[in-house]
Amino acid sequence: MFISNQIVREDRRKPQLPFWLIVVLIVYLPLEEFILKLLPLPITVIAAIRSLPELVCYLLFFGLLYQIITRRCPFKITAIEILFVGFFIWAVFLIIISHLFFQASLFGGVSGLRTLVRFLSVYYLLVNLELYDSQIYLILQTMIGMGMLEGLIAMAQFLGGSPVKKIFETTSVKMESLLGKAPIAFVGFEKKGSVFGTFSDASVMALFFLIPAILAVTLVIYWTYIHPKKRYYLLPNWQRIIVLFLIYFGIISSYKRAVMLIALLLPILVIFYLGKPRIAAWLTLLYGTLLLVLFWGIMLFSFNIDQALSNKSIRKEGQEIKTYLIQLFTPEYWNRSIEGSRLFFMKISCGNVLGSGYWYGLSPDEDTTVEQLVKLTNNTRDKVKFKETSLYFKDAYWCAMISFYGVPGTLIYLLILYQLYRHTQAVRQNASGVVEKLLGVSGSILILLYGIYSLAEQLPEARTCSFYFWTIAGLVVNVHNRQKSLKS
Repeated sequence: MFISNQIVREDRRKPQLPFWLIVVLIVYLPLEEFILKLLPLPITVIAAIRSLPELVCYLLFFGLLYQIITRRCPFKITAIEILFVGFFIWAVFLIIISHLFFQASLFGGVSGLRTLVRFLSVYYLLVNLELYDSQIYLILQTMIGMGMLEGLIAMAQFLGGSPVKKIFETTSVKMESLLGKAPIAFVGFEKKGSVFGTFSDASVMALFFLIPAILAVTLVIYWTYIHPKKRYYLLPNWQRIIVLFLIYFGIISSYKRAVMLIALLLPILVIFYLGKPRIAAWLTLLYGTLLLVLFWGIMLFSFNIDQALSNKSIRKEGQEIKTYLIQLFTPEYWNRSIEGSRLFFMKISCGNVLGSGYWYGLSPDEDTTVEQLVKLTNNTRDKVKFKETSLYFKDAYWCAMISFYGVPGTLIYLLILYQLYRHTQAVRQNASGVVEKLLGVSGSILILLYGIYSLAEQLPEARTCSFYFWTIAGLVVNVHNRQKSLKS
């Protein structure tokens, strides 16, 4: 879809088995909930199958370690090892302390830590593999392809309404998997009228779309406006427009305002990181004008999809997208956020933990942390409301992380993201080819948004999103090591 004849395969040998298994997992994980739903198997067997992606990653990593030891090859280290060791030591310390003082579950604490770092093995696997530009490009295109597929499914659900949604609906079940707490398909709060693709709910789908959107926008802008050629185009060709349309349709149909706004800002971020100020100026003007025309068109003509679609449309089941977006700029929306949404969770998590002297954290075990936060909440109304909505308190993730791991643990984790961001910047600035440039730009934007958007969603623990994130991080560090070796 984006491949260029200028990207030539450098290596004629067959790619390694771990590489292909990672590609398979990139395809499988977004479809996992839907595939598990179709299997006529007992719940315990389904739980075992759900744990397979993690087990595969662990086995591949241990296989890599075995080859390194037997062949006496050096293990490629990066800038985050010391930080991760420090984070693990601090987390284990908190697990033990919370068990002694709060009777926290040791298993729950280990399970909470595992959820945060379960795909770290993929990162080290990719760092230590010998990868070539064609393989890296294939991984990026596969992620974009899954975004297109999910966009098609979201469109079918959006236009088809309840009958189509029921085909993809997953069962709301909570259970223990082989490796800890992991809901097979927990259906969270869903905006009325939104769709969810093959995921458990619209929020998870929106988080997934964030990464394919970053990759797609980066590739489209680069090949259309930046890559040196004789002709320059005002708009991308129709194939690339279709790619962007499907991914952006999926984002809009999720009814997640934060992801929608991020998606609108992506072109400007991409152009900024590509380092083309003149192109950035006129493209920002072009896209800004188009967005203003679109916005005022919606406002003035009250674009209502209900009138354009049949009675079976899902739009009959919920509010208009126009109304939903406009709510973001109303005082009522922010009052609701302060009283019962993410701002409320920020106040409960950070306020109680820091205000009560528990700056070092409560416990990596979620149940214990929620129980202690309820005890630390003095306001009776807030206490009752937090009990009712505690299932979602991790949506304000960095504040929830302070509750779990304290200020020291959260700062260490943010330093890990900062080190990865430095790697992406180095790859972008020292890029000698198309793939290195694209990976550096998209990786920089991903880590930047990963840190910012985790204020509003539990991005680090989202299963598919976490796998995609650590995959791209591993690719970035792999290329960075290659650049350093070529220099030396």
